[in-house]
Amino acid sequence: MTSMHVVVYYLDGRGPAKMTILGMYTNREDAEAAQLDKCGGTTKAYINSCVKGTNNNVVSWICEVDVNKTIDWTLAVAGSGY
Repeated sequence: MTSMHVVVYYLDGRGPAKMTILGMYTNREDAEAAQLDKCGGTTKAYINSCVKGTNNNVVSWICEVDVNKTIDWTLAVAGSGY
């Protein structure tokens, strides 16, 4: 089955998170490069499997999804302190 790597992000600290899909990539390396660019070039580990931009507070994560498969997808991340 074909998988896609979906990069999702939001800006931390501005009220309720409004998540945005940055893009869908066929390989993990391209997804990680796009994520790093969106996070301003440097990241640090954050809650769960997320990363956070060191200078811009963008929180991002990569989800691997199968093409042509119905999924229940909740785009959520625990808030600070979890």
